[in-house]
Amino acid sequence: ANKGRTFEGRPNLGGVLKGTGGGRSIMLTGHIDVVPPGAAGHWATDPFQPVLKDGFLHGRGTVDMKGGVACMLMAVEILKGLDVPLSGDIVFTTVVDEEIGGMGSLAMVDRGFRADAGIMTEPTANKIAPLCHGILWGRIIVDGIGGHAELTPNAWYSSGPVDAVQLCRQILDGIDILNRRWMFDPRKNHPLMDLPNQIIVTQINAGEHPSSMAGRGEIIIDAQYLPSEHDEFRLG
Repeated sequence: ANKGRTFEGRPNLGGVLKGTGGGRSIMLTGHIDVVPPGAAGHWATDPFQPVLKDGFLHGRGTVDMKGGVACMLMAVEILKGLDVPLSGDIVFTTVVDEEIGGMGSLAMVDRGFRADAGIMTEPTANKIAPLCHGILWGRIIVDGIGGHAELTPNAWYSSGPVDAVQLCRQILDGIDILNRRWMFDPRKNHPLMDLPNQIIVTQINAGEHPSSMAGRGEIIIDAQYLPSEHDEFRLG
């Protein structure tokens, strides 16, 4: 885990519907945390106050993925209520930390919640998704030379400002070129996935003052990879 990260107030939940024995087990799992909701003005309702409207439930995380978690719970409740005979166990888990490192899932495994197979009820437009992209987050720091906005930009070797915004623009153009190449690169595609690997720019920050050229820029990326790909440590 990243240094300084805390999971206080972010509980996992696990339970087991026991089978009679001798059969294989299955885990139903899903995450119950969400990323920040963004600007409140973009919401028609309070994102953290569930509202039923026109037959739809509105609120942060209702689709991704409280809806799937509710389906998991109902499935277990129906099986138990109908006394359906089960040879294997049904393991039910809800976890936190979906986006950063999956520490919630690892914590459940560490506590003995394991199964022969698993179903994660993420929203997939009712399509079975046997695999997904992995992600690596990255930060690209672009150093320029700050200076008054009305000064003529010069190169690094001269005394004038070097606009970090323009340098960031070149990097963004390069990412676009790389993504177009990956569209047709068999190493970045998988027959069971609609889209190839891509590098997604998720945040851009630059500049210190409206009247100054930016002396530094920052580009945050979400880089995707396939299960068959490995990093320098041979980890997937």
